[in-house]
Amino acid sequence: MAKRDWALAALRQGIALEREGKAFYLEGEARTADPGGKRMFRALAQDELDHLNILKAQQSRLRKGLGWAPLKELPTSLPPIRLFPKGKKAASQLIPRQASDSDALKLAIDLEKKGLALYRQASRRASDPGAQGVYRFLVREEKRHLDLL
Repeated sequence: MAKRDWALAALRQGIALEREGKAFYLEGEARTADPGGKRMFRALAQDELDHLNILKAQQSRLRKGLGWAPLKELPTSLPPIRLFPKGKKAASQLIPRQASDSDALKLAIDLEKKGLALYRQASRRASDPGAQGVYRFLVREEKRHLDLL
């Protein structure tokens, strides 16, 4: 697979991950009773939206043949993997109705670990310094999310 094709595949996977993560965290916010938990899930959903915007901007640039942009210029593959179920009720499928706040946090930690692995792999495989910078940023973000959770 050509470098550009691989980069676009990795970006597609990251975009799907961030979209699904945002939906998951919004569902977590809606289901969590604790005000601090609600704030945390809301902040995580906003982070996922920021990451989504970064990845979509990079994808657009690569499709146009412009190459990777430095992170400061952006808004704030990998074989397909499913971290979140598909569909309208995907996030609610992940968090059973009887799940406690603690159960939701454990699931979120597991999902963030999978995202961390995805971005680490992409960072190691990328040869473009701009791509490596984007993926290293996302690795740091996923680590921050794990620390928060």
